[in-house]
Amino acid sequence: MILSPLARKIFSPLDDPLLTYEYEGNRKMEPKCFVPIIPMVLVNGVEDSTSIFKSKVPKHNPRDIVDNIRRMLRNEEPLEMNPWYKNFKGTVVKVEPMKYIISGEVAKLDEQTIEITELPIGTCIEDYKETILEPMLHGTGKSPALINDYQEYHTDTTVKFVVKMNKNALEKVMRDGIHKKFKLQTSLSISSMFLFDQNDDIKKYESPLDILREFFTMRMDFYVRRKKYYEAMFEAELLKLENQVRFILELDEKKIITKNTKKKEYIKLLIEQKYDSDPVKAWHDTTSNNENENVEDGDKMPETEEEKKYDFDYLIDMTIRTMIKGRVEELMKKRDAKKSELEELKRSTPKKLWEKDLDSFVEEYERLEKNEIQKKSAWISNLADIYKPSVHAVRIEPKIDFEKYQSKKERVKKSNNNKEETKNDDGDTDVDAVEGLSKNLNLQTTIDYGQTNDSKMKKDVEIEKKKTVAATSSTSNEKQKSNESDNEIVGNSAKTIAN
Repeated sequence: MILSPLARKIFSPLDDPLLTYEYEGNRKMEPKCFVPIIPMVLVNGVEDSTSIFKSKVPKHNPRDIVDNIRRMLRNEEPLEMNPWYKNFKGTVVKVEPMKYIISGEVAKLDEQTIEITELPIGTCIEDYKETILEPMLHGTGKSPALINDYQEYHTDTTVKFVVKMNKNALEKVMRDGIHKKFKLQTSLSISSMFLFDQNDDIKKYESPLDILREFFTMRMDFYVRRKKYYEAMFEAELLKLENQVRFILELDEKKIITKNTKKKEYIKLLIEQKYDSDPVKAWHDTTSNNENENVEDGDKMPETEEEKKYDFDYLIDMTIRTMIKGRVEELMKKRDAKKSELEELKRSTPKKLWEKDLDSFVEEYERLEKNEIQKKSAWISNLADIYKPSVHAVRIEPKIDFEKYQSKKERVKKSNNNKEETKNDDGDTDVDAVEGLSKNLNLQTTIDYGQTNDSKMKKDVEIEKKKTVAATSSTSNEKQKSNESDNEIVGNSAKTIAN
């Protein structure tokens, strides 16, 4: 399998020994779940509908996510993150706590011509032409024709419509809001962010930061485990190298005589000289994650109880070639290097390990991004001007009715206050208020199946678990031509890993 160069920066190979693996008989298969260094569900987003619930999590800028993780590593509060879409040239504006307005790009060329160079996220070029521009050109039973003509100048990754219309008509739509009239604005709600948590339970998240905070706790625990794991491994490897160096030196000094010595006597001698039974093998035997490894490796079975208790093959099997001076010096260098590696790890902290991984990820991300920019610049320079946005175009700023959303917010607040006032003096709640509240909580009750006796619903949720994307990585169903292929940060191969 060919992986994106970024995949192994997100899913660190250093985590592999700590993952829980599936087994087919005695054969080790893939991990049950990968643990990325950043929450991929916030990078790639989620858009999935089931018979039980609808889940939608927008995409976010990996840099914003990395910056927030670094803030949390410094014990600071993370900053709010807005949805972000790679190569999208439009705007994303927050209008409510859980709602955003996404606008495409349109510019004025002259008093009768406009130029559309970006569509809202999720809008397909062909669909836009057929459902918006064609009815505007020919008119419908409900409304007359609005535009006189339009031309298309698209590429594989860019969109460009040049639209002709009467001067008066253009002035009117400019006053009313051209983005709204030409359907160049869509809304994005984040009020239904349902995901499976690390315990494989369905959970509703109120904000992207809630997802990030939960991921942070889980991932930090994993770094604590990683540090403990590699400290124990390095200590075992160092002890093995120290024993090997000592063994060769004592052979050279004739402190140990091996000629014509039977293996049983050899083992007894090594025990008397206080050599350690293979430290790396002993470490592997006590590591729970490796308890199923090498199940089929049954060729070398111990012959005696003594051999079962002690394993000195790592010394006994050392060849004559290992004994020469150059090889001894090489072993000493390995020992010293391993000692330095262990000391450096002990001086480090789980937070520093995470910072190091983030640095490595950002470095690779920026390298790939730089290559993409260079290729894109070369491609644009060879592109005919007719396919590019006009240099003489005057950008039209999207109009957003913030007062409308503010008044809506006030109406919701007033409605909530009225519900509070439905309680009577005795503390009893009005029936109508209960009915309204039950409607609001209906979806939550459906998801929290541990609170209900409906066994069928439990079964449905379990079925949907198998269909819904996991919180470590996910894909989007957005269809915009200019964004679809390159918005996923690690590409299809990394998504295969994550799933």
